[in-house]
Amino acid sequence: IRSDPIRSDPIRIKKCPLICKRQDDVDTSLLSTNYLAHFGFVSIAELDALPQIEQQQQILPVIEVIKVYGKMAGPTCFGKVAPKGSSCQITASELKKELGISTSSSSSGEDRVRITKEEISDALEALPFQWPLKPYGRDKSSDKTAVINKGAETYLYMDQLESRGLYDRRNPTGPLPTSLRPQLNGILQKEGLKGVTVDRMFEILSSNGSGSDSDGDRYVTNESIENLPMFRDEDGLRKDSADYFDFVRLLGSDSISWD
Repeated sequence: IRSDPIRSDPIRIKKCPLICKRQDDVDTSLLSTNYLAHFGFVSIAELDALPQIEQQQQILPVIEVIKVYGKMAGPTCFGKVAPKGSSCQITASELKKELGISTSSSSSGEDRVRITKEEISDALEALPFQWPLKPYGRDKSSDKTAVINKGAETYLYMDQLESRGLYDRRNPTGPLPTSLRPQLNGILQKEGLKGVTVDRMFEILSSNGSGSDSDGDRYVTNESIENLPMFRDEDGLRKDSADYFDFVRLLGSDSISWD
């Protein structure tokens, strides 16, 4: 057993000299090509002949997590309404409405029974962005979230304000950071989402339920939205809405770059 510095899990290598001369000297089923190249188990020329290995999950910058959640979340905030310029929670019914997914097989107009990645991309880009709030406390105290009015990832919010020239913390007479949300929202809305963010969201939204057809094409449906893990509590019971922390857990904190 050897440990791959690029992977956290152990990998198995068949016994072979330090520099293996033939591809079949190495058990490539559990190795990444960058590992093989780094340690010289195969030559550069042989890398092209290796079996294709599934790419590792793409890492999302935290600002992209904020942007996509801030588009999908609405003003509903633990029984209250989020302040102007802010979003708070996602409900399954609202998410389906935003994406144009019908709950009926006899849908008409703009609503569709299933939607493709391209349609998801168009829908997400069209949704207005509002910087999301950080859920306050736990359980019953969460209803104070709208009143506390603290944005998710405050350090990132402040960095965005300063790097874009909207705020100077050295100026004691400057505006309150929370009052600048509408301005920052507009800037981030114009920037849009990165392609990798849309890809990741489509992967998640289409992975629960009848998300593919006989040809292997994937799509998002009413069922795949309803079955999203973020709409389940710790006991697996259905819940009406999800918050920012639920969304981070859905993505997986290790799939996010927090820098």
